[in-house]
Amino acid sequence: MEKYIFILGRDPELSILELKSYLKSREIKHNILESTKEILLIELPALDFKKMIKDLGGIVKIGKTNFKHFYDGSKKKILYGINNYSYKQIDIRDKFEEEGVKAYLNAKGRISPSKSLNLDEEFIIFKNHIAKVVAVFNPKDYKKRDKRPHLDPLRVSSIRLSKILINLSGAKEGSLLLDPFCGLGTILQEALLMNIDVIGIEKDKVIANKCKENLEWIKKKGWEVIDGDSESLSRYIKQADCVATEPYLGPFLKNYPSEENAKRTARFLEEIYTNVLRQLKKVVKGRIAIITPWFRTKNRKDIKINFRNILRKTGFEPLPQYPINYGEESLVKREIWVIERS
Repeated sequence: MEKYIFILGRDPELSILELKSYLKSREIKHNILESTKEILLIELPALDFKKMIKDLGGIVKIGKTNFKHFYDGSKKKILYGINNYSYKQIDIRDKFEEEGVKAYLNAKGRISPSKSLNLDEEFIIFKNHIAKVVAVFNPKDYKKRDKRPHLDPLRVSSIRLSKILINLSGAKEGSLLLDPFCGLGTILQEALLMNIDVIGIEKDKVIANKCKENLEWIKKKGWEVIDGDSESLSRYIKQADCVATEPYLGPFLKNYPSEENAKRTARFLEEIYTNVLRQLKKVVKGRIAIITPWFRTKNRKDIKINFRNILRKTGFEPLPQYPINYGEESLVKREIWVIERS
């Protein structure tokens, strides 16, 4: 086991929970040594960290503290960067000189992933630890997937959130993951890219067909999209290992709703979620990562669906850390839940 430094995304609590779930589902031994709002110091065995950072939605960079050389390449002149999360100003140019390399500090502070791509080497300074970056989130990967045949910002979950939900569900390679509100298929797409088999359900035939075209576009096997109603999903599906889903969150809002409209939407959604969870109880063995909405009204009241009551009625319970708020800046805010059978 070696010490690694993980730079967390903009929702640090969620990033840590996602990572812990990812490691637990794969039975990877780990020991969290320290965490802040930006940094996680953790002991791990040697892993494929470049693959890991592609799988995770909440991790920006990974650095290894125990390394032999500050530069492993063949260039005589290099550009390097330092992500400094320490109170001290530390320069490591002398370390390169000892290795016979001319190194120029090209970036420092909180280096963006896109700028990291232009560096020959990159380091993370945290307290008395110096870590050499071994994996960086590449935003270009997300941009490539935005070229899929069908992309509607009003109908898709973000790639980042989709990955987080998948990992919170405990899905891993070889699992069968269900999304009962699959829409255009972002969650299904991201799971397939992680070698997870998927089933999606979509009530709207037109959207279901577009979802199929999106999944055909990524050229991965192991998926099925069912044109059907998630409130009677046990008719189509006999068993799934886990669920990751961002359900219907109510009508699209351009402005804060009235209190009356918000309550009406909440009641409508409560009925849908209750029916779907009753169906999921029949077919799902493992965890369910699901989002519920809450609405800020014109008179600044918060209206939520009573999800805890729905869980009691349907025979589920949340894991102790949940719910977690997400998307505070949106008109429709979200709570992320991870639930399992009571």
